[in-house]
Formats: sequence, structure tokens, C-alpha cells
Amino acid sequence: MHWLVNKDIRLLVSLQDIDNLLEDASDQGDAHELKSLGFALGSLEELKNARVRVRAAVDQAHVRAYDRLSGVYRRRSVVPIVNGTCSGCFGTLPTARLQEAKIGDKVLCCENCGRILFWM
Repeated sequence: MHWLVNKDIRLLVSLQDIDNLLEDASDQGDAHELKSLGFALGSLEELKNARVRVRAAVDQAHVRAYDRLSGVYRRRSVVPIVNGTCSGCFGTLPTARLQEAKIGDKVLCCENCGRILFWM
């Protein structure tokens, strides 16, 4: 699988997923709705432990950027590039940025909104 080549990007996507699950599981209404749809949320303690492990495995500069962006964009601070655009702000990305994203060897941010990008 080519997408998400960079380890930190893979982990940041996982961290965002865990944070979203924690938020959903913490809200009784959302948790009940998800369970009624057949989703097993697991225990909050397991999710919190997984979050700690993932955060520890990511370069701390990227964690700080993720935390800052999460405060602004809440559930969508790490987003895929779709059809040459950031799927967070829908801004068109420069060709050079797209080429860097395709290589996937470093963490890139959108020049328009600052979200962390990944190539799928």
C-alpha cells in the first residue's frame, strides 16, 4: 500500500481516529447511537492508553502541530489530498506540493489552511 508512507503521518491519522472515538464515546448520546448502529467503541481506558502510545511514537514537533490544529479544526486536522486539493479547505495545492505528497517521505501541511496532508 503506497498511501501514508511516512510513519508519523500514519500515526497522526490513527491519533485523529482515536481522538474522534474518544469524543464519540464520551458523549452518551453519540455513544448510544453508535452502539445502536453496531459499532463497538471499547472501553474509554483502552482508547486513552492507545492514545498515549501513539502520541509517544510520533515526532513531538508533529504532535504539537496536531494539537494546535485540533484546537482549530476539531475532528479534521489531518486530511487526505483529493483530486489535487486539500479535503479540509478545498484549496488547490501547488504541483510541487502534490509531488512531495506523492513521495510521502515527510509531513506536509496545506498552504491555505495549515492542516496536515496525506496522499491516498
